[in-house]
Amino acid sequence: MRDKCVNRDNRAVIKKRLVSTGELARELSVSRRTIQRYVEDGLLEPTDVTLGGHYRWDVDLVRRRIRELLKERNR
Repeated sequence: MRDKCVNRDNRAVIKKRLVSTGELARELSVSRRTIQRYVEDGLLEPTDVTLGGHYRWDVDLVRRRIRELLKERNR
């Protein structure tokens, strides 16, 4: 989920593509409501929020956060 772009010096830069809550839910095989509950409970925080109030997510960051939460729970 990365898009390649070029900066001012004509060097390739990898830019992560942010996904919607629905796309994140599909990627993680959970419901949109599960993602919403995680946000409400303070377990997840969106990478970005659009002007319209829609959440945008970095899937890799969310996966990492979920792994951290599972490790903490298993201690």
